[in-house]
Amino acid sequence: MHRPGRPMLRTPCAHLLLTVVLLGAGAGVSAGEWAAAMRDTGEYTIHYNAMPASALEPWVAERYGLPRTDDHCVVTVAVIDNQTGKPVDAAVTVSAVRADGRMYQLEMRPITDAGAMYYVGEAPLESAGAIDFTLQVRPRQAQMPATVRFQREFPGG
Repeated sequence: MHRPGRPMLRTPCAHLLLTVVLLGAGAGVSAGEWAAAMRDTGEYTIHYNAMPASALEPWVAERYGLPRTDDHCVVTVAVIDNQTGKPVDAAVTVSAVRADGRMYQLEMRPITDAGAMYYVGEAPLESAGAIDFTLQVRPRQAQMPATVRFQREFPGG
């Protein structure tokens, strides 16, 4: 949702996030079920999402080297400067904890495309259930990281 006085996100980054958010349309997943979320920290807005890798459109998976399988989920993160509306470089770490207590540290890799910058990582989906994600995001100019926690329920892998 755009807020008056804030620049709208009009970058290729928005295109990837929108693609990832809407990827369910062709795979039988409702867009609302895997909708991206955001957190405004004041200086920056962090856009994030986690969804089954099998829901990725084939061209998205191929272009960004992502799996398109039932046994993985894909996590995307983008950081936007609220003053300029442009993506910023950030240190991004993501951990995932399954209901059975198993924890995964996702390897988040930066992707730059036509001036956009975002981070993508994968986690295994061995069985159906909820996964709790914790993001630590520190834009290069920020002193302290922002922590974002969210949960997603996934079908079995």
